[in-house]
Formats: sequence, structure tokens, C-alpha cells
Amino acid sequence: MRILLINANREQRPYPVAPLGIACVAQALEREGHEVTLLDLTFARGVDRMVAQAVERSQPEWIGLSLRNLDNSSLASPYSYLREMEEIASCCRRASGSPLVLGGPAVSLAPRALLRRLGADYAVFGEGEEAAVELSRALGTGTEPGHVRGVVCIRAPAGPLQPARTGVSPGLTALLRHVDLQPYRRAGAPVPVQTRRGCAFRCAYCTYPSLEGSTYRTAEPAEVAEGIAAVARSTGHRAFEFVDSTFNAPLAFASEVCTAISRLPIRLHLLASGFTPASCSPELLAEMRRAGFRTLVSSPDSASDPVLEAMGKGFGREDLERAVDQVHEAGLAAMWSFLFGGPGETEATARETLQFIARRLTRRDVVFVAAGVRIYPGTPLEEL
Repeated sequence: MRILLINANREQRPYPVAPLGIACVAQALEREGHEVTLLDLTFARGVDRMVAQAVERSQPEWIGLSLRNLDNSSLASPYSYLREMEEIASCCRRASGSPLVLGGPAVSLAPRALLRRLGADYAVFGEGEEAAVELSRALGTGTEPGHVRGVVCIRAPAGPLQPARTGVSPGLTALLRHVDLQPYRRAGAPVPVQTRRGCAFRCAYCTYPSLEGSTYRTAEPAEVAEGIAAVARSTGHRAFEFVDSTFNAPLAFASEVCTAISRLPIRLHLLASGFTPASCSPELLAEMRRAGFRTLVSSPDSASDPVLEAMGKGFGREDLERAVDQVHEAGLAAMWSFLFGGPGETEATARETLQFIARRLTRRDVVFVAAGVRIYPGTPLEEL
């Protein structure tokens, strides 16, 4: 089949994000013999024109629209991406009468609502690789794809949904083939890398366990290193961001990934964006430094034991203190994110967290503070 996939995420702050997920879907479809075109709208000017031109060139038999975020999750200055989504979906409808399929993280949070809002035909709930292949097979034979795990039909009755899941690939070869990475490099954006899916933690506000499962599925460390080397050679990129739910859990797997990367004859600047204080060791941090990690991002959310327990973080104040000390000793830069106003928060617990920030963090640390916690469907926080 001829398939047009569109990355609809146009957000540039804090930096533009290369569309890793939809590139993996494109690669999976190509492996099944489909003719795939990927249109990346991140830096597009004249979206309507670009969509129409892509439709004219590819003559798609179905169009996939990938949606990354519902909103910016900011209580102080909220911004919804729904209007942009509606405009791009309308562009697709004007340009083609082929079925419109929604996918991406935003869709997995509210598949039925977005189906209705955007007037699409189908939505993929969960991971898209295998679901897109099976959906194509059904559409190619004239079969309604409602039986495919993870595919939601606009006409299907309400009921529990089972998210689609698949194996894990770092996605770097898919990005190289389907996405022009040079604009991202010029914008100073790192290349995203995924080494695992799933999350064993149960943070009250987080969607990872419900969408990806509570057990980890991992890529081959050698494949991760080979993908990084291929992108670096082909594009000149040296900055890569690991976008796993928790980079350092499981600890042994993180160590294997670092060992594989450290063998590369390339000087890299690596960022781990999901570092949990629950799984930290001086040995791993040293291995991260050798591999090229310079920065990590951690979201302890609080430094008060009652709040950490109520938020389901899986670690306590002592674990956080130990992790902070070990990160400082390893010489890594870090950003620590704190969310005030979550379950169990009181004036006393908020003061405890503020005192921790003032006394335990240093000028080398970046601190992000937010008030309020976003409530997503299917999370423990929704059930409170």
C-alpha cells in the first residue's frame, strides 16, 4: 500500500524534537513491503500547501497523523495543541479522501475523544509499529480493522482498550532514513534514542505503565551503539538524548548500554532524560561519564517522604540525598524537577522540599519547579 505518515508536532520549545516514534512506524511498514512517505512538519512553513503536495506526490491509500502532546502541561501558562491538530487534520481531509489514522502519545491518552474531535477514521492506542502493519493488512483486504489490537474505530462501541505493544529498536536507522536531521542539528536539538519500553515504577501521574506495561523490554546494547555511530557519521550529530522512561533502571542494562557506547571512537555529548534516584550507583555514573554522558534529568518531584510515598515514586528522601551526592561526586550536570501540590502535600512538606533544594543542591544543578500535577487518564492520580 501507499502510505503517508505526517509528524504534526511543531513545538520548538525548549527545542524541536525529531519524530522518533513515527520514523519507527515507517520503518516497520517498509519492511512489510509498503511504500511509505514521511512528512515532517516541525519546521514547515505553509502546512496546508505541504500536506497537499505530499498527498499529490504519494497518492496515499491511508494517511497517518502523529500527535505528540495534548497541551504544554503548564498550570501557569496553559496552551492546548488541539487547534493545531484540527487544522492539520482538516488539511488531510481536504487533500485526500483516504482513511485518516491518528497515532502518537497524545492519541494514546484519549483515542476516542480525539477521533471524534478531529473527524478521523481510526486511532492507534499504544505503540504503532505492529498495529500499523496489521491495520494496513486489514485495509488492503477490505476488512474492518477493529479486531487489530490497539486500533480504535470511530464506529466501535465504548469499552476497555488494549494498547498495542511491540519490540524495541533504538530507532536511529529509521530516523536516518525518513527524517532530515540537519535542521534539528542547526537548532541545537539532540537526537532522541530509545533503549527500552515499559516502566516498573508506579508514579501517580505517569502514563508509562498503562501504555507500555510494567515490565521492561530492551533493545540490544550493540544496536544502540551502532545506531549512534551511524547517525554521527552521516550527519555530524554528537548530541543524543536517551528518552527512556527510566534510563538507569534496570541498572545492569544501563551499564551494558554505557559499555557498548564507550567502545565507539567518537566523542559524544549524551543526556539521560529519565534518571531515577531509586536506581543509582557510583559505578554506573562512572560508566556514564566514560560513555559520553554529561547531563541527566531527574524528576524526584518532592524531597518529603510522605509526598514521595503518596506519589508512588518508589524511593525515599534518603535515596534522593544519596543520588544527589553521587551525581555531584561523578561530576555530572543535572536538572532536578519538583512538582508542588501533589497528593499528600502540605505546607510542611513543601517547606521540607524547598529546604532540600537550598541546602543539598549546588550552583552546578538546574532546578525546575512547577505547581500542580497534570491528571492523565488511566493513571493512579485519576483514581484518587
